[in-house]
Amino acid sequence: MKDRLSTWKWNILSLALFLVVWEIAALSLDNNYLFPSVSSVAETLIIISGSSLLYNNLSATFVRSLECLIVSFAVALPLSYLISTSSVVEKLLSPFLYFMKNTPLIAFLLLALIWISAENVPLFIAIIGMLPILVINFAAGFRSVDHRYMELASLYHLSFFRRFSYIEYPAVKSYLFAGLSSALGLGWRAIIIGEALASVKYGLGAAMRDAQNYVDVPYMFAITIVSLLASYLIEKLIQFFAKIDLYKLFRQTHSLVNTDGEDSDIALKVSDLTFHRNSVKLFDAFSLQLKRGDILLLKGKSGVGKSTLIDIIGGFERSYDGTVYSGEKSILFQDQRLCPWLNVADNIDMILPVSVGEDERKMMYDVMGITNLMDRMPGEISGGEVQRVSLCRALLYPAQLYVLDEPLTGIGENQKKELLTWIRSYVKEKQLSVLWISHDENQADIADRIVAI
Repeated sequence: MKDRLSTWKWNILSLALFLVVWEIAALSLDNNYLFPSVSSVAETLIIISGSSLLYNNLSATFVRSLECLIVSFAVALPLSYLISTSSVVEKLLSPFLYFMKNTPLIAFLLLALIWISAENVPLFIAIIGMLPILVINFAAGFRSVDHRYMELASLYHLSFFRRFSYIEYPAVKSYLFAGLSSALGLGWRAIIIGEALASVKYGLGAAMRDAQNYVDVPYMFAITIVSLLASYLIEKLIQFFAKIDLYKLFRQTHSLVNTDGEDSDIALKVSDLTFHRNSVKLFDAFSLQLKRGDILLLKGKSGVGKSTLIDIIGGFERSYDGTVYSGEKSILFQDQRLCPWLNVADNIDMILPVSVGEDERKMMYDVMGITNLMDRMPGEISGGEVQRVSLCRALLYPAQLYVLDEPLTGIGENQKKELLTWIRSYVKEKQLSVLWISHDENQADIADRIVAI
């Protein structure tokens, strides 16, 4: 609040200084036709504010801007997605985008005056100016979506809208609104220039042209101020929408997808798994079976394929030979995968179906010691706390198989021992199956079986 007041204070001082310099310049020239005083422009503003012509001009420019935005957005969105996903499309279109972005708009304007009708000239040059800005920003936004979070969405069966509102939209939002702000700013100015030069009937540019024809400089200044105020309000409107979180605005329930197989006694079955990566054979006819209610500790040195096995079980890696079966699963990844734009509570809520009740959640929060972290962002808590939040989320999800990769990393020794005892008791009581992956020999007590890769 203090920073906001300080900003306003400096803005007011800056405006006051500008008005003083303006008034001094007007008094020095002493020619109201060439350089009007502040008072004469203010008087003109008051007079035209009661005129319907001003609002006709303002609405005409605004409607043209809205039309250009809709057309540019509709073209830019699919185009930018193709550019972000295909290097061929990017290489083909990059020269055209560069040409459109760097060619002076006046060149397109002069051609448009020859090629098309006067009413369409402002629309044409605004779209030419806005389109490359939107495409470049949107493409950068699509590229910024981390595939790890998309894997999370796939693993926990998030619906299209839930995935979009929790993961995709927050990831691209800063690029989206930065592009919109820049494009609308340029488009607004381009439309006014087009209106002035194309002899359209209504629009702020048309009003400026009329002021120039009649050498009415106070009116010119007044219309310019109206244009600036309108542009400022549009900018503030964009900033308002940029603060809206879709997942908070449209709360959607999440239901569990039942993916049980025929053999209900088997939680995980890996048969004759063979997998190569960069000519290195990580698995050669590897087999593994885990029954419901069992805890299996999988250990091995770094680089032997533990993370690859997780990707295969999760369905993220499909270029292998052999068969892999698992029931409904929940995975704790070694990189945790908490979305940095969501607080702790929303990171957990994102994947949990409605079947997980409040009592069960509170119990798990207390055990993990994260009850007081619900409103905190991942970047505001320690590494151990991030690990406990991620472990809590994975265990809360109702599944038959829990794949936990180094689940106690970063957690203090005393709490680690308590969690080992509690998790084993919890898993056995609920007859859950756990594939516990760790190189820590001290965690062997949790397992019914140990398999070394």
